[in-house]
Amino acid sequence: MNSVPDCKVPWTAANDSVVRADTAPLRVPKSCTIPVGEGKGFGRTMGQFGERFVGWWLAKSGAEVIPADIDGIDLLAASDGNVFGIQVKSRTITPAAVKRGAIYITIRDIGTLERACATWRAKPMVATVVDRPTEGYIDILVMPLETFKALAHPNKNKPGSLRLHASKGLIEKHRKVPGVLSTTFKYV
Repeated sequence: MNSVPDCKVPWTAANDSVVRADTAPLRVPKSCTIPVGEGKGFGRTMGQFGERFVGWWLAKSGAEVIPADIDGIDLLAASDGNVFGIQVKSRTITPAAVKRGAIYITIRDIGTLERACATWRAKPMVATVVDRPTEGYIDILVMPLETFKALAHPNKNKPGSLRLHASKGLIEKHRKVPGVLSTTFKYV
């Protein structure tokens, strides 16, 4: 019988404090040999993980956060008297996609986010969660929608969508853009 090794280990945040396994029991350390991105429903599971992970991180940072079942908005967050409508995009960068990995958002989704935020009087934001298991990191970037649009490029292969490159070097570059909140979690 094949069994998955017990992978309960502590996590560290590269530019934050230590996150203990008993408070964040994420069971995906580097030593586990689980195929990445191959299971049925993996995309949906990664999306749900990304939404919860971003919500947890923002709440840990002091924001009030609720999951939102609103077309265009995944999370509503409030901080310092401001309300933010956040659309979360998650991606696992598989070994084959390390150099060409990207986060995609359609122009239609952008319009839906903008309309929903206008209704809720919220500032539109995009959060990206990029899991790079072969490198041992998960990066979170949260930015205003306008910043996302400025950093992203039209996607030649998927007309009607924008592409934000998610390579390690470009994530580091995006972190330095004013208004971008970010953190990196390292597999240990």
